Amino acid sequence: LGPVHHSTATTYHSIGNVLREQSKYKEAMQQYQEALEIKKKVYGSEHSSTAATYQNIASCRAKLSSTVLRYHNDDDDDDIGVPAWAWALDPTPIEDIEDLIHVFATPGKLGVVIETSSDDGATVVHAVRDSSIIADKIQVSDKLVAVDDGDVRAMTALQVSKLSSRKSSNPSRKLSIIRPTVME
Repeated sequence: LGPVHHSTATTYHSIGNVLREQSKYKEAMQQYQEALEIKKKVYGSEHSSTAATYQNIASCRAKLSSTVLRYHNDDDDDDIGVPAWAWALDPTPIEDIEDLIHVFATPGKLGVVIETSSDDGATVVHAVRDSSIIADKIQVSDKLVAVDDGDVRAMTALQVSKLSSRKSSNPSRKLSIIRPTVME
């Protein structure tokens, strides 16, 4: 059959199901990840079988954390809820992302308009005002992945905006972004 065959993916997926039933969620996620990589190659990302594997990964992540993951700011008691399934879409830890750019902002309004991308649900920079305190450091289409080292990839632009506003009086804010590369 070989390593990239639908039956191999089915086997990994089935082992993941058994482990999940045994409440061995981390081990189950590893099996589902193996199945997912194969299914994306065999069926593509949009296939129902691939989607079922994404769903099982999300289910395991939810069991490992809770029904709702929380971005917690130590400075206040106001947490922002993020659905646990969202972390299945990009499980890469922030510190492992290559080409991460850190932008440090002084207190005050950022002067940046962000939006939730219709392509992948990421929070991206839509516009930068001339008066922005970080106008020389950030660009339109930059993807925001963390605020003060807190992962915001699963948050909507509105949630990220509220979080940033709450931190506007901090002496400094660290925004971690990924800048898309332009192919010429």
